Amino acid sequence: MSNKPKIPYSVLMGLYHKDSPEFLRVAIDSMLNQTIPPEEYMIAVDGPIGKELQLVLNDYVKRYPEVFTIHYHPVNRGVGAILGEVLPLCRNEFIVRMDADDYSVPKRVEKELAVFAEHPNLGWVGSNVDEFIDDMKNPVSHVIMPETNEDILKFGRKRCPFRQSSVVFKKSVVVVAGGYRNV
Repeated sequence: MSNKPKIPYSVLMGLYHKDSPEFLRVAIDSMLNQTIPPEEYMIAVDGPIGKELQLVLNDYVKRYPEVFTIHYHPVNRGVGAILGEVLPLCRNEFIVRMDADDYSVPKRVEKELAVFAEHPNLGWVGSNVDEFIDDMKNPVSHVIMPETNEDILKFGRKRCPFRQSSVVFKKSVVVVAGGYRNV
């Protein structure tokens, strides 16, 4: 019997015309290949996108029609605005954030959901990140984020104590806090 938490979740991703079709495929595949795969993959398209990006989306919708939901906005408004519009449409309480140029290791979601299972009072969980430019096999930095509540609050006075590409959060907590804003 597996110890993996059986918590359904939605992946929430923004996409716009400057995103790379190749990186988009890597990002999507890294989530589909999680040890606990997503129940929903919500992609918020912020304004018109080119033919290549549209072909990538069409491919995944065709292969996984029950998983993928694509929300199109006709005008580019910014990632905060489009995610704020789409977050309430996600069908699960647990939201995993990804950007179109991110990669998640196969056990990312399993590990983060395990933290929620152990500490159900939490609203947000993140992790450290490796940053890369063009080649994820060649990271340019390893960013260590604060871990304790005290360190998160202290760090948060100056900068965001989480990297969006590494977080899982409860939708209800973010909605009550005001959701995403376009700042």
